[in-house]
Amino acid sequence: MFKLITFLVILLSFELLSQKNDAVKLVNSGVEAERTSNYTEALFYYSMAIDMDSKFADAYEKRADLYRRLKNYGKARQDYSWALNFNPASSHLWVNLGVMNYELTSYKDAIDNFTKVMDMNGEDADLLYFRGNAYNKNNEFQPAANDYAKALYLRPDFTEAREKLTKLETSYNIVGVIENKEQITEKTTDDNYKTEIKSGEKIHGKTEEKSGEKNVVFKEEQQLVSNEPKESSESAQEHILRGLAYYESKDFVKALDEYKKASEISPGFAEAYYHKGRAYTELNDFTAAIAEYTKTIELNPGHEKAFINRGFIYNEMKEYSKAISDFERGVEINPNSIIGYYNMGIAYHGLGNKNKTVECFQNAARLGDIDSQDWLKSNGYSY
Repeated sequence: MFKLITFLVILLSFELLSQKNDAVKLVNSGVEAERTSNYTEALFYYSMAIDMDSKFADAYEKRADLYRRLKNYGKARQDYSWALNFNPASSHLWVNLGVMNYELTSYKDAIDNFTKVMDMNGEDADLLYFRGNAYNKNNEFQPAANDYAKALYLRPDFTEAREKLTKLETSYNIVGVIENKEQITEKTTDDNYKTEIKSGEKIHGKTEEKSGEKNVVFKEEQQLVSNEPKESSESAQEHILRGLAYYESKDFVKALDEYKKASEISPGFAEAYYHKGRAYTELNDFTAAIAEYTKTIELNPGHEKAFINRGFIYNEMKEYSKAISDFERGVEINPNSIIGYYNMGIAYHGLGNKNKTVECFQNAARLGDIDSQDWLKSNGYSY
């Protein structure tokens, strides 16, 4: 009996380890999808990782970061909270939760979050400034003034903190008070705060960083990648981002116009052609979409999503052999591509090749695809 229990424990341990590895693969696929601005797919991968491992803090954090990027602050706050349940010692998670609470006008909670970080790591000029902003918004003007004063004590050239303190002094006749100056020493905090805040900005601010301000650790983690020189690709990326906003609102004509401008500015910017392909697909212009995906692949032969999306169009056109060729290349680049395996199964199904259909759906099912799992179960197959 004891041997049986021991065997079952070992078996369960291997199963849990396998689930963890699969969840990590899904998160990696989500990061890749996010890198190519396929946010819907990225959210899908992160959610699947969480479904597979409900205590996977990194998956919650990645999904929270993306929700924050999409300005869905409510869902971002929820996911940061979940991540903290499983990783309560993470400074940057507490900071990010504080930022989300600030954005959602939960100023008292934001104050508590920033205080938590400083209790963990020591006082920091930036965090004092951000907590001061939260106090200010919560009409707690004396604590706000005290935080601005401390921030200035730690960093005398902190112009924004000085401006805020001066405004409080002028408007409310309040003087910032610093107790136990000799005990105040700025600590080096977690270098991985993944917020969009930059030094000198209001927490809810979206203005560009002013010339001469110091860069701090509050940075956006993912950026669009270009193989063009920086001076041209930055402007092209602005059009891409504007196009993505139109795309998300289902205005595919305006989105396409922005993507065209991006490719005109940076003819070597693969992402511009990729997004044009997506827009043309939504507009049912399959010929144009194929041309754009083909151009993307010429510029970036490792662009998994371009292969997968071109294959999807070939499927729609019932050119299944061409579709399979593209899906094979896509899953070769990314062996964790659920969509690649699933669509390849559809292509083989269109050709009447049941064995290959089952094989592809099994691959997708093992990666967590529910549709593939349902099809296999309903047809008497395991995965």
